[in-house]
Parts: sequence; structure tokens; C-alpha cells
Amino acid sequence: MRHFGAATRSLCPGRGAQAPSFRRALAPGDGERGEGKGRTALHLGRGGTEDPGSISGGTLVLTVNFNLFEIRDGDRFLDVGCGEGRHSYEAYRLNNGSGVTCAMDLDDLCLRKTKYVLDHMDQQSGSNGNRNVLCGDALNLPFKDASFDKILCAEVMEHVDDPDQGIEEMVRVLKPGGLLAVTVPTYVPEKTCWILDSDYYNHPGGHVRIFTAQGLVKMLRRHNLRVYAIRYEHAFHSIYWTLRCIFGLKNEEARVPAIYLRFLEMQIVTKSRFVSWVERILNFFFPKSIVIYTRKI
Repeated sequence: MRHFGAATRSLCPGRGAQAPSFRRALAPGDGERGEGKGRTALHLGRGGTEDPGSISGGTLVLTVNFNLFEIRDGDRFLDVGCGEGRHSYEAYRLNNGSGVTCAMDLDDLCLRKTKYVLDHMDQQSGSNGNRNVLCGDALNLPFKDASFDKILCAEVMEHVDDPDQGIEEMVRVLKPGGLLAVTVPTYVPEKTCWILDSDYYNHPGGHVRIFTAQGLVKMLRRHNLRVYAIRYEHAFHSIYWTLRCIFGLKNEEARVPAIYLRFLEMQIVTKSRFVSWVERILNFFFPKSIVIYTRKI
């Protein structure tokens, strides 16, 4: 795990550059009560576990709200456990060519995809800035103290054996006054899936713990972080994973989850205001992810 490969070039698109889309599956969620600790996480193909907001359909679905987690000109941004890079693309686009965007993960294929998209964004925008795509361990970040203005960690802590150490490392490399956004699966949908189908957490690549909102907030505060906002996202994805677990995660041909997935893909493409409003209401009851926005004191 303490191995770092590096990889990248530095460039940065202007605000108009758009990330191209590529097919990406949904992902199961998580949270914390130590259940299943010691297992290593579930892989239904990369993207089968990581990002509740990333699903096929031609549009990137973001879990973190960049209006609450504002990327400013000149910011040094780190995406810990970037997956296929959906948040890194948006941060890179918003950085306006004046800061540094760093995308880090342990999965080589995801890093290659992330680098490919960032290269494409550079070609579209024709601008040069700074960016890095590298292999690294969230429990031993390969950066000096106080290196970043903004750090994002989306759907990662549920896969980590020692989340306290992961948060400690992120706080170490975050500048005083810098922002850290952490997302994990919410407790009830996650626990529901664990009960319905043991394959949800019993496969290599799966989740090793379930977080409660209160437990995660306390953990963040222990590390000198002040919470300034909490949001809940992706209720429709909770429904999808519940259906997958009811019909069996290994049953890729199950008809009901497949029909529902097509509905999700269509919603992402069409962005129906009414359907989006329905999901915002459902986020109060059965959200897939909790997003906690913090500032280093």
C-alpha cells in the first residue's frame, strides 16, 4: 500500500473546457459502525463500489457541491481516491489555469482514464496549467505539510482500515484555513444493503465499515476541523442498490434493477426538473451519500 507511482503532466483547462464522458457503473455505498472491519472492499468492476454519483449516461454526476466547496483561482486541489476523476475534472475546469489539480488513487486503470480525460480537456481548451495524476496511499500521503488549499475525499473512508489515520493525513497536508470535503454512504441505505445481500460487503474491493453521520462528524472534529455544512445526496442511487441487493448483486441480468438503471441514465441526460425535485425530497429520507464540508482551524 505504501507505494507511489507517479504519472503526469501539468496543464490546466480554462473554464470552458468540458470533460468527455465514458461509461461508468453505479456504486454501492457505506458508513461507520465497524461492521465487517478487516475485509477489503467489493469490486463490481471499478465504479461498482466507489462513487454513488457516477453512473453511465453521458454526464458527470457530482456528489460534492462546488458552490459550497468553491475552487478559486490559484488553489492547490487534491482529490484523494479520485476513482475515474469526476470531481477532479470539475476542479480542474474551475481552476482557470492558475492553480494545481492533483488526482490520486491506487487503481492504475482509473488513473489512466483520469489522465486521458484531463489530456482531452487540455486539447479542447488549448491552455496550460498544472495537474498531477498519481498512485498513492490515503494513509500515507506523499506530500509535504500544508500543501493544499482544498482536499476532497469522496466515497473512500468506507474502504479504509484506519479512517482516523486517513483524516489525520489529509489534515496534515491541508493548509490552515483550507477546506476538506468528505463523503461516505449513509447509514440506513448501507445497512439495508448489508442485510439484504452479503455480497455487498463480502467481495474484494468492498466496504469495511458503516459510518453514522454523528460518528463521522465527531471524527472530523477530533482532527481540528470545523464543520460548516452537511448535505445529503443521490437518493435515487440508494433505490438502485437496494433493488440490486434484493435481486442479488451477482445477478447482472435481473430485469427490475436494469429497468430502473435505464431510468437513472435517462434522468442524468435529460436533467428533468421535476424528477430532480423528487430526488431532493427523497434525500431527506433515503440518501445514498452524506457530504460533510469542513474547514481546518
